[in-house]
Amino acid sequence: TFYNLELLSKGIMLNSSIEFEKVLGSMEDKSLKETWEKIKVNQQEIDRLQAEASDENLQKVLVLKEQNIPLEQKLMKGCKEVKDYTEYLSYTWQDVQQHLNDDDIAIEFTMVQLSPLDKDTYLLALILNKTGQPVMELVSTRAIIKNMANKEDLYDNAAYNSFFWGGALRKHLDGKKRIFFAPNNMLSNVAVEYLKDGDKPFSERYEVYRVSSTKELCKEYHVSTSRILSVFGDIDYETAKVAKDRVGFGQLKYSRPEIEAVEKAMKKQYKVKVYDGAKATEYAFHRLSDNCPAILHISSHGEYKGDNKTGEDEAMQMSVLALAGSNQTEKPEDEDGYVSAADVASMNLRQCEMAVLSACYTGVGGQGTDGIFGLQRGFKNAGVHTLLMSIKSVSDEATFKLMASFYEGLAKGQLKREALVKAQRYLRENGYDKGGAWAPFILLDAFETK
Repeated sequence: TFYNLELLSKGIMLNSSIEFEKVLGSMEDKSLKETWEKIKVNQQEIDRLQAEASDENLQKVLVLKEQNIPLEQKLMKGCKEVKDYTEYLSYTWQDVQQHLNDDDIAIEFTMVQLSPLDKDTYLLALILNKTGQPVMELVSTRAIIKNMANKEDLYDNAAYNSFFWGGALRKHLDGKKRIFFAPNNMLSNVAVEYLKDGDKPFSERYEVYRVSSTKELCKEYHVSTSRILSVFGDIDYETAKVAKDRVGFGQLKYSRPEIEAVEKAMKKQYKVKVYDGAKATEYAFHRLSDNCPAILHISSHGEYKGDNKTGEDEAMQMSVLALAGSNQTEKPEDEDGYVSAADVASMNLRQCEMAVLSACYTGVGGQGTDGIFGLQRGFKNAGVHTLLMSIKSVSDEATFKLMASFYEGLAKGQLKREALVKAQRYLRENGYDKGGAWAPFILLDAFETK
């Protein structure tokens, strides 16, 4: 039950009704939207009842679920997108298990307070193998994970791994090759897949896949029909017009070499469209909804302006990417040179297989009740499959070299995870051995097969 609740909450988190209702709103049959509203109301009541376990509540949940069956069937007949969405929400741990091999392990992480008297909350791992029911392990505490996240040598010192993979989880990894893990809020800001395990990163001992939910294994993603790669970079932020009370974004020295490296590596396989200088505008970015690329690469500045008290909606506005003219102060809000997470969430990027957010702090945001509210959520709500994003401030030069190597790997036919692991190793072997240079970027939902 615990595992299924995590699947449900994380499924809603990254497949919110923002993008789904756009699909329904564009259809002629308006009754489908009314049906969807009824399903949502029932689901909200189901969530409330399941939070207070009792025999009476269980009976009410079963009645509501029965009511939803014909409603969901009506939606499924309406359009393919609706069928994909409702099926995704309904997957259980048994469905996930059917997609595991003998040498696979799936882990849903969650944070709970085990007793009202506890001063700390605990990180739990809900672990699923090819056979048997899910099992639970107590991995760590909020205080320990928070302390780890602040360590400068987190990815350089093997001692930290004992607080995570090397602890209670170790016995579950014997004989395993692939690890699929869905982080909770705390782990969204810690690249646990890169913790040093002996003399190498954990990600080089196992095939580790960070997923928005382990039920990503059940979902069949449609191959994009687009052959376009859109690149934003070497952007003109117009620094000369910065107001005295505002810190402006400076030009990124290595952004031009980065976007040139992307174009050089991929031009034989994709039609590469480059938006640079003053052409890298909000208008050009929003037009991607009409002509969605298969890959979107943005080399720029990223920023999250919120804090622990920032509300969910506000956090979506405060997580931004800087585009052309962002240093100007005398422009209307819809042309201020910033693209917020909320802006992205309103777009249709369903044909985009991967968005590479090559900037600082593109993977962080506000921590809400059902996940991170920031650019990560914005791009997933827009329909993007895979995200490569940063959870720290990143080095301009190191990022250029990482991205150049990453795309060279993709051009050679390497899978996304493989290409990133090899690019990170390339950095470590060429003067960027500290984790602060090679470890800030994480891949989300990059599971694929050749």
